[in-house]
Amino acid sequence: MVEQDFGSADVWGWKDPRTCLTLPFWQQILPSMRYVICLRNPVDVARSLERRDGLSVEQAINLWLVYMKFALQHTDGQERIFVAYEDLMDNHRHELQRLARFVGKPERAEQADVQNAVHRFIDPKLQHHRTPTMEATADAQPTAGALALSLAHQVYTRLRQDEQVRQSEIAQSLAKAMDTLSPEIRKQKQQAYDSWLEELHLTKQQLTRVISPGDTVILVNEDQWQSNATIVGCHSLPFLERDGHYWGPPPDDDTAILELERLRQAGASFMVFAWPALPWLAYYPGLHHHLRSTYRCVLEDDRVIAFDLRS
Repeated sequence: MVEQDFGSADVWGWKDPRTCLTLPFWQQILPSMRYVICLRNPVDVARSLERRDGLSVEQAINLWLVYMKFALQHTDGQERIFVAYEDLMDNHRHELQRLARFVGKPERAEQADVQNAVHRFIDPKLQHHRTPTMEATADAQPTAGALALSLAHQVYTRLRQDEQVRQSEIAQSLAKAMDTLSPEIRKQKQQAYDSWLEELHLTKQQLTRVISPGDTVILVNEDQWQSNATIVGCHSLPFLERDGHYWGPPPDDDTAILELERLRQAGASFMVFAWPALPWLAYYPGLHHHLRSTYRCVLEDDRVIAFDLRS
């Protein structure tokens, strides 16, 4: 696939933060890569992830630390350049020149089409969070999250100012920050798991009010529940299903409807959407319309939606 898509390109690349974690795989295929490591103030990253994904400060900082740890570890001793998000927003022409030199095409930075493309692409309005360096941790309380945030900010500052900083020194700071966060991260994971178990218990209780023991249920839960077969004393089928096992989400509405009807004709009496898969009803509007217009909804709240396929 790489050869097919990029074999004729003189210079090419791709961007995906998760590549930080999977670089050893790619390095087997593309051993001569160069690396552009993008930096952003971890304080702003934490605020962005809190706003967008609902992560706690501790979870957000831990994510930043993990990605940075592996990005640095997997590129140690290789050709790499650090580019700070803030520097790109403030002076994109200077950063463009640095990048052009790095990829061996310094003349490209001076070409009008490249400069215009970069100028059109950069939009300061999309920078929702920006914490001045001096204020990044000035008001931080001495909590595990605040201490880890301070250490993460120190790493960010060092990398932004000095590309030749010693790997071992940075690795030590990252490890210290992650160790500081570890107890709180474990605590939050346990709390989340306990909450998940409580949600599961309450949902099972709700389902017993509308589904009888012995019924066959199509259970849409992205295979995230435990003990599917004993949820309400009935037989449950994953969706999509192949030989009784979860096969993944349907590719489109038509497939979903065909599978629903196949399982209904095979004896399924109910279709239940549990909270992990409630967004499916928005993602598959055709399936949603088919269910609403054809079958009776017998249970609906924030945890679960159930349709009686017998009606």
